Amino acid sequence: MKGAVLKPGVYQLIEPVIVNDVIKAAGGLQSTSATHRVNFAARMTDGQVLYIPNGEEVVPEIFPLPGISNERENGGEKQQSLINLNQATLAELQNLPGIGAKRAADIIATREAKGAFKRIEDLRTVSGIGDKTLAKISELIDVP
Repeated sequence: MKGAVLKPGVYQLIEPVIVNDVIKAAGGLQSTSATHRVNFAARMTDGQVLYIPNGEEVVPEIFPLPGISNERENGGEKQQSLINLNQATLAELQNLPGIGAKRAADIIATREAKGAFKRIEDLRTVSGIGDKTLAKISELIDVP
């Protein structure tokens, strides 16, 4: 836990853990924290660093906010940030082509029922997602 919290440090919590749990363990947020940029419901993974920014501070690339992957370099050009299937919110999933509110909710429900996706292809276990939909979104998602 780093950034705009009262007690930065390492915290051991019982899974499943969401961002809000870690913030509480760290004594809460500083008054200058950029709460509008934090998804309090995003799931955390073991060993993940949570960095809470102050105001409009740029979050260091090595500490992306949960639910958002860093931009990747590809031949010197930056690609759009990938959506992490294991932490994405309903709204983030709906930004994917062919994924509406119902399908996004199904993805989250599957993730919560069966655990984290291990491969992008695991999305096929979600009702209504087949090869065509997977082909449309596979370059936009990640399962780190």
